[in-house]
Amino acid sequence: MLALSNIVDIIQGCLRKRKSYEVHEPSFPPITKKVLNDCINSTYVSTKGEYIDKFKNEISKLTKSKYIILTNTGTSALSLSLSLLDIKNCEVLVPTMTFVATPNSVIYSKGIPHFIDSGKEDLNIDSKKLDEYLQKISYKRKNQCINKKTKRIIKAIIVVHAYGYPADLPSIVKVCKKYNISIIEDAAGAIGSFLNKKHLGTFSRFGTLSFNGNKTITTGMGGAIITKYKKDYLDEDLTVENDWSQNPERQVGREVEELDLREAKDPSYKHKLFMEGKCVKCKEK
Repeated sequence: MLALSNIVDIIQGCLRKRKSYEVHEPSFPPITKKVLNDCINSTYVSTKGEYIDKFKNEISKLTKSKYIILTNTGTSALSLSLSLLDIKNCEVLVPTMTFVATPNSVIYSKGIPHFIDSGKEDLNIDSKKLDEYLQKISYKRKNQCINKKTKRIIKAIIVVHAYGYPADLPSIVKVCKKYNISIIEDAAGAIGSFLNKKHLGTFSRFGTLSFNGNKTITTGMGGAIITKYKKDYLDEDLTVENDWSQNPERQVGREVEELDLREAKDPSYKHKLFMEGKCVKCKEK
């Protein structure tokens, strides 16, 4: 694999000389305005609508995943996935090379971020170093990985595919099975990226995508959870949108009340936008 300095040189050689560079500059073809107007005219700009269904189906086709849940942001996708792992008061391994949203999602879910070093070759988690590190700082008790120093459970790891470049998932999966650590893939910037002909985000129980303005595909804001198992897809705590469509009066009343209480305690809690943020997804089709 290329050394980090060589990667930087190659990237710089491909770029036009300018004062600053964006991670990914959005491009909106003329049809964007048309479909956006169609969506507005339909009045379906929130929890339902033709374009939400189309977008969800296209993501499903691309990733070859049956179980896609749309969210308002990639951060919400991570936080909701972590909530099903029940990480409260547990540690979650997070690479140092990532955006602040990754550790923030752990904190939102009442977990403790545990930062681990990133590799020099591709800026992703190095499975060999991960194994060596866990051998040094942890021990197993009742099939749980325990931090020797803090005595807390190391319950999960968020594998970030830095800038869409695939982390070595097959090797990381082996290490995590050894220590009984659950994996969530942060594939926020990796839509359209594959490893061994599998789309990133589909190797583990949960994978997450982002459609923020600097991502490969943007909807202004937005995210998605890719779930491997149907039981997770149908879980009431995760698939809020399914419950709304099945029984809107009951679900909206309960969710808004719960979310308002959460936001009162923590103003940064933004899952309430789970409904509202999806309306812009019509821009993509």
